Amino acid sequence: MHEINYLRQELANIIKDQKKDDNKTKLHQLKPLELPVSNSRHDIKTGKTYHKYKRIASGALKKLTDHFHKSTNI
Repeated sequence: MHEINYLRQELANIIKDQKKDDNKTKLHQLKPLELPVSNSRHDIKTGKTYHKYKRIASGALKKLTDHFHKSTNI
């Protein structure tokens, strides 16, 4: 559920940036979003934390964008 809220916020930011930008970028030209997944591992020897990421397919991003536009009436 927190991923959906994160995506909505990201889409809101993208849309705000697009409105400000003169060279409006089409949503299908954007790179797929990468979301951090909750399970990450910490290597004690090196002190580094490794995060896993999920990619969102462009079709899923379009569906989410369409839903976002309908729900916010932008």
